[in-house]
Amino acid sequence: MNQHKDIRNDEDYDDWEYGTEPLPGEPWIVSEPELELETMPDDQVKVCLTDRGITACTYVSSMHLVEDKRKQLKAAINRQFEE
Repeated sequence: MNQHKDIRNDEDYDDWEYGTEPLPGEPWIVSEPELELETMPDDQVKVCLTDRGITACTYVSSMHLVEDKRKQLKAAINRQFEE
């Protein structure tokens, strides 16, 4: 009997684009949405995150603060999604 890994790695397997379920024993890989950045005329950086069709944005004064905002933007999206 074929193992799942053998079937999924077979040359005839044509569902790679849609086959997002992990193989047995492998973890789910969840990719984080990309942050969208835009430098404003006053040198602030507009930071936006889109997840599940909802976009949340904020502004930071420096690029080194961008990644810190990811958690806050994600929380804002989760609140909106629950409403």
